[in-house]
Order: sequence, then C-alpha cells, then structure tokens
Amino acid sequence: TKAADSAVVHLAGDTMTGALTMNNVNLNLTGASGKIVSQSSITTSGGFFGDGSGLTGVTASAIPASAVTAGSLGASVIASSVAVNGVYADAIANLAVTDAKINDVAGSKITGAGTIATNLIAAGALGPNVIASSVAVNGVYTDSIKDAAVTDAKINDVAGSKITGAGTIATNLIAAGALGPNVIASSVAVNGVYTDAIADLAVTDAKINDVAGSKITGAGTIATDLIAAGALGPNVIASSVAVNGVYTDAIADLAVTDAKISAVSSSKLSGAIPQAVTVFASSNCDGITPAAEGQFCYDTTLHMLSVSTSTAIGGYAAIATGALTTW
Repeated sequence: TKAADSAVVHLAGDTMTGALTMNNVNLNLTGASGKIVSQSSITTSGGFFGDGSGLTGVTASAIPASAVTAGSLGASVIASSVAVNGVYADAIANLAVTDAKINDVAGSKITGAGTIATNLIAAGALGPNVIASSVAVNGVYTDSIKDAAVTDAKINDVAGSKITGAGTIATNLIAAGALGPNVIASSVAVNGVYTDAIADLAVTDAKINDVAGSKITGAGTIATDLIAAGALGPNVIASSVAVNGVYTDAIADLAVTDAKISAVSSSKLSGAIPQAVTVFASSNCDGITPAAEGQFCYDTTLHMLSVSTSTAIGGYAAIATGALTTW
C-alpha cells in the first residue's frame, strides 16, 4: 500500500510527482494500448528505434541532420527542403519536371533533333549562327536576307523585269547568243551585226552613209527617176541616153567623126572649109567666079552639080553621067 511504501507506484492512475529513474533496464509496454503519453516533451540521448510511423508532432528542426539515417524517404514523404545537389537524376521521376518547374535551360542541353513541334517555337528571329533545316512558305522576307548573301548558285531563275540598275551588268557576263526580237541594244560590238542579223528590208536609205559601186547588183533594177542629175564618169558607158541628153559639153572635142554624121544643114557650117569639099548652092552657077579649081556648085535652077575647072567667071563645068560637060 501507499502507506507501506510511498516510493512505489502500486495502482493504475497513480500520479508520480518526482523523477522516474531507470538504470540500465527496459521499459516494456505491451498490448495495443501500451503507449507513452507526455504533455510536454520526451528527451532521449540514445535515439528512437523501431517503427516510427506512429510518431506525430515530431519537428524536423529538432533532429540534427547528422542523426538522419542515409536512405530514400518514402514515396509519400514531402521534404520541406533539400540539400545542395540533393536532387540527382535518378531521384527525379520520369515526366516529373513540368514546364512550370523549369526556369531556363541552356540550348546545348536540348537533345532529340526534330522532336520539338513547330507550333511550340515562339515567333522571332533566330540567332545569326543558327542554321534552319527548313523554312516556312514565305518565311524568308526581304529584311531577313543579308546583303550580298544571295550568290549566283542560290538563284534558279529570275524574271527579266526584276533586273534593275541599268548599265550595271558587265558585258563579259552576258552569254553569247541572239537577243530577243524586241530587245534594243544600246551598243553593238565591232562586226557584231552580221548578214543574218539584219532583217530583210531593215536597212533603209537613212541608214546608209555610202556604198561602193561594185557592191551594187541587180542590173536594170534601179529606176531611172532614182538616178540623180549630173555627169557620169568618163569611163561609164550608158546603154541608152535620154532625148537631148547629149549636150555640147558632153561631147569631147573631135569625138564626132565623119562616120557619126548622117546629115548636116549647110547653114550650120562655119569656119574654114577645105576647098576640095566645098559645095555652093546657087540658082546660076555660071555667074559665080570660082575661088579655086575643084570647087562644087549645085545649080538649084538646073538641078545640076558642077565643078570648077578654072578660076574665071563661068569656070564651072556640069557633071554628067559618063562625061564632063562644059558650057
């Protein structure tokens, strides 16, 4: 009884008012209700062992980090803080890192070429050293092309109407060949216009400066009204002459020989005429005094030709067939 030993707890429900000291012995609690209940705190220098799932109200700040045994926390344990580098690759569950968890990531860490959907790429300009494997339709606009970046090898074809900068194409860059029929060249190389390059009837009178006579072909094809007035060269032989085309100055001196003359009016004779070929016409040849022997006189009354045989008056003798008659 209490009276017998006040230092001994005899019954359930007794209250201890002093410290309970147990020296090197166990405190064994059995049964489902065997619990230690404290309204303040329980202090141990040796640590707690066994199943800790029944511990409640345990503050982590009261447990030294050195006292926490190494190992994995349970799947349902949420840590309020993690040591530096405490979260390693295998500690992160697959697909556990969502977009919201990522602050930034170095581009060099992105792997899996071609796995980023195009609709996830934000609008904007790629860096100058980024090489795109493909470009959206009409994705390359004027300002996105660097000056002088489009080389000859990049060009498949270009419409002529898009070529600007007159006179900026060096002549050695123009390929050999024929220009189109509607192309007007501002200049032509020496001997660049060859026969086949000239269209028929393309060379008008205004285009011709001069032409060698030997180059004129097609005899009789030049209309007479196209021949300018003037003198033909001295060695030019005309196949025909216009009416009154041969004028005095056109006839060279001594050019008209006896064979060229068909007839001539005596009134046109002038100058000294050799007496042997002089023929006078008179109504009475006997009344004329010959200047010399051998002159001829045609009597217009007798219709007779006479020749002078003396220089006396009446010195003409009529010429008859087979005989010379004097009267």
